[in-house]
Amino acid sequence: MHWQLRAGWLLSKGLLFGGLWFGLGSLAVIAAPQDPNGVQFLNDRPGDDFSAQEEFRQKYLLAPNAQVTVNNINGWVDIGISDTPTAEVYIVRSARRTEDLAFSQVKVTATSSSLVIQSVNDNQYRNRRPEIRERITLKLPRQVALVTSSVNGNVRIGAMAGSLRIDDINGKVTINQATGYAQIAGINGNVTLNLEQLNPQGLRVRGINGKVTLLFKASLNADLEVRGLNGKVLSDLPDVKINSLDEDDNTVQVRLGRGGIPIQISGVNGSVQLARP
Repeated sequence: MHWQLRAGWLLSKGLLFGGLWFGLGSLAVIAAPQDPNGVQFLNDRPGDDFSAQEEFRQKYLLAPNAQVTVNNINGWVDIGISDTPTAEVYIVRSARRTEDLAFSQVKVTATSSSLVIQSVNDNQYRNRRPEIRERITLKLPRQVALVTSSVNGNVRIGAMAGSLRIDDINGKVTINQATGYAQIAGINGNVTLNLEQLNPQGLRVRGINGKVTLLFKASLNADLEVRGLNGKVLSDLPDVKINSLDEDDNTVQVRLGRGGIPIQISGVNGSVQLARP
């Protein structure tokens, strides 16, 4: 199954930006990060950090529909949304000892059409693998395409308008709003999605080891199909019709309102809950 931990998640990590090492001998006392409007970022969890710490902050201008990729992170990922073209990146990484921070890298690469945040392990330290913890906080333009994969920690995402792909996550996934085409796969944890509106292409969720909760706005019309469910489909919605089609495959079809937009869910080891926000 997709939710098995990858070895790379448990390797230590460092920070590389623009091809240069960042802050390899520096320590910092990390205060709660703030956005320009004075709003505290979601990912303020100093209790999860080790004593030796480094931080990185940077801003980038992104074009509409730029792609943002977050990959191979050993820790929480929090992604907030703004109505500006500026992407803000805040990274805290920590270890038990200062010298351990040099054992791997997180590379940040940015152009106007792309932002990539990805850990890269240093092979020269393959015989020693101290634990490096990371906290990744992003504030992104609303209209970007987001890919988040191989994260050993919880993932929280704000109200995205662009396409969304989330896969190989060892932790809970919470999405405040998905209006573009969304694909979620290989999650070892509960998944919660707030669906006020959907792209005509719909939503696909598969390979979930946990509960799936879909929060529907009253006016949303969709056709939901659930296959391979090891659990039940539960609904608190008044305008829903549930039909069981194939008991052997645990297939259930649900019509919300007048139906239309496709929602496909498969391979869930847990229940599927339909409710209002």
